[in-house]
Amino acid sequence: MPPVEQLPGEIVTPTRDEVIARHKRSFRLRVPGADTGEGTQPHVDATVAADTVMPLHAASVIVGRNTVMEEATGEAVDQWLEREGVPPRRDAVGGSGYVQISTSAGGTAIQAGDELVHEETAFTFRALETRAYTNGQSVSIIAIDTGPNTNLKPGTQLRWSSPRPGCGSIATVVEQASGSGLTGGRERETDDEAKARLRQAKQNRAASGNDAEYQELTEGTPQVAVQKAFTYPGILFPGTTCVAFTMLPAVSGGSRIPNPAQVALAESYVVGEMPADDGAFFALLDEEDADIAYGVTWAQGAVGWKDVAPWPPYYAEDGTPGGVFVSAATSPTSFTLAADDYTGIQQPVAGQTIGLFNADDLEFVQKRILSFTGTGPWVITVDTTNNVSDEEYTPEVGQRAMPWSDSLELLLPGICAYFDALGPGEQVATFYDEGNRQRRQPRPAPRTWPSTLTNKGLLDAIEIDAVEDAEVLEGDGLAPSVGTPGVLANILRLRWIAIFPETV
Repeated sequence: MPPVEQLPGEIVTPTRDEVIARHKRSFRLRVPGADTGEGTQPHVDATVAADTVMPLHAASVIVGRNTVMEEATGEAVDQWLEREGVPPRRDAVGGSGYVQISTSAGGTAIQAGDELVHEETAFTFRALETRAYTNGQSVSIIAIDTGPNTNLKPGTQLRWSSPRPGCGSIATVVEQASGSGLTGGRERETDDEAKARLRQAKQNRAASGNDAEYQELTEGTPQVAVQKAFTYPGILFPGTTCVAFTMLPAVSGGSRIPNPAQVALAESYVVGEMPADDGAFFALLDEEDADIAYGVTWAQGAVGWKDVAPWPPYYAEDGTPGGVFVSAATSPTSFTLAADDYTGIQQPVAGQTIGLFNADDLEFVQKRILSFTGTGPWVITVDTTNNVSDEEYTPEVGQRAMPWSDSLELLLPGICAYFDALGPGEQVATFYDEGNRQRRQPRPAPRTWPSTLTNKGLLDAIEIDAVEDAEVLEGDGLAPSVGTPGVLANILRLRWIAIFPETV
């Protein structure tokens, strides 16, 4: 047995074949020359013994792992939360937001709890506030059902179960500033999410109305899928605390902006739990677009660039947006590519395949050039034979074109996860001192809720087997603008990605 410092740090158990081999070896030591081959009684006994002890070995591994928080799963995670005094695992919640209603000339009075139904799915929703409404006003609602399917798109129609006098029977989901409708619906908190919250609580204990307590209470708001809360102590004057929070995204890389209804729910809950004389208030979050570009060398064995001469190569960003970009688009199969300066720009060739990033669906799409006119700008006609090109995505004006590789999609999970872990920026440009006053808490750090994109963070995001080497061409140092004290904080959200052959 190796010394303690060389042990693997986990319970190691034999495989079924190893248990069988050990049983046979023990038998042969007692009966030299015995036949222990397939079908013999010693072999049968060995397999029976292995089948008997394997569940015990599996149980010992589970027990061993659950004694270490990082390896715990299932109920063991719940036990860790309880043992450390951390709020229990968060239940599944439903989507929330606003619907626009129609009323007669005298308006109507909606009561909190009035129900609406989405007839296509049979999901039910309820109004959050009792008050009088006039025609065209918005009513805040939340789903009674839970899960991500309760996140409904803008324009979706709901029907009041029992319309109040003066209220039309149909209500329409309102589009939020982020372009979403009802958001925040998600499943029960996962093991990894619960353990991340536990680690955070152990590092910064909540007590006596400190930043950690405001963050913990906000993150525990019932019916709101808060991802992470951030506080700005003393943001206006001593004794004031501003809170902003991100939502758990419905899909990795998606919007994490809470809508006003969700902010109001969190503020009502947290303020009700804290002393009445605390000067606490909640800020809104606003997203700012972040466009990034990489130069990549694909690893041996990965699917490389589609064309022998990939087009377009990377051209430094001399203007806005720079490089070869979409200047007009009439359909998924007809659009115009342009550049700010055509000096030294290569011409495309019919048959080449270009890539574009669909920011709405978070996917790369390919378009093969059937023909084009012009020498810059180029009016592109896309080849649609035999499904060789995407025929659904209409390019957005301003986005970069890139060469195509089937390996592009492998980069997305890491990039989206990196953006999912970004926090908001500051609300003031300068501070009183080097202390915590007015500064975002927890403070931005390269590994913990950074607000600024870094070269290392962007490269770590695409550190996968398919990439031999990479460089960040654009995005390093990109940061959200300073917000408004006590009112607004800004956060970066992924918009466009462009991937090119490495330039060095």
